Amino acid sequence: MLHPKVFACAVIAVCAFSEPLSAQSCADLARAMGKSPDELVDGLTYVRVGSRWRELTSPTDLGLSGPTTLEGIHVVKDLTGQPRVGVVVIKTGRVGQITNASARRVALVRRGYNSCNPSVSVSSVSGEVYDGFHDYGYTNYDRNELAKLERFHTAFGKDCRQKTDDDPGGFGRHYSNRSQFSSTEDVVDYGSYTSLQAAWSRIHFIQPAVASPIIGKIDRETEIRSYTTNEVGYACLKVSIQYVDGGSFFRTNDLGAPLDLQFPRERRYWKRD
Repeated sequence: MLHPKVFACAVIAVCAFSEPLSAQSCADLARAMGKSPDELVDGLTYVRVGSRWRELTSPTDLGLSGPTTLEGIHVVKDLTGQPRVGVVVIKTGRVGQITNASARRVALVRRGYNSCNPSVSVSSVSGEVYDGFHDYGYTNYDRNELAKLERFHTAFGKDCRQKTDDDPGGFGRHYSNRSQFSSTEDVVDYGSYTSLQAAWSRIHFIQPAVASPIIGKIDRETEIRSYTTNEVGYACLKVSIQYVDGGSFFRTNDLGAPLDLQFPRERRYWKRD
């Protein structure tokens, strides 16, 4: 066993795994893949398919032919010499037929320890409230629904001065932490919509009743996972990835990673907008 000062990876377990080659840390993952820890890539998620660990790719490449749950490890790697304290936003769900209002609800999960906010928050809000708040900045909703979002979002960082729902404001579209929680790729990449776009969307929300099925994002869950890298720059987060069908999606977004506006920080797997 490696001494913690040599290689102490933070592992937050979503669920326990006991099968062979179950990676419990960055060191275990690298060993199971026949690599050195230095070869692990920041921001990538690795999964176990059968007895083999590999990078998360397309369902075809992974040989997924039906519903399954994959054991995974999300890697945070920062070699700047300074501890990185952040959060990873994990979004899952499916694109499919909306048969009832409950299918559009979004589960909100924050279970991992966070020194800035050690409380736990597990709840759900309507899809309309979730999308309106993160895509447009709407707050004119039921107070109970908004309170769930307030409890879900948290301060983070070495000095706890950042918040996961921070937004600097402004007239034009702009990047913000809040926009990174959106399920809409355009919002994640270019920022929340402007007030003019918001007003236009309000008009288009009013649609005549039609008989054809309505397709949209369903069975969504957004989770906030806190991490602190060790002195050699690693943290590994254990994740459980559910693949239901061709409409499934899995996305990760590290709010503590260096920001490069030319390259979105969100990693997207499977179904796209």
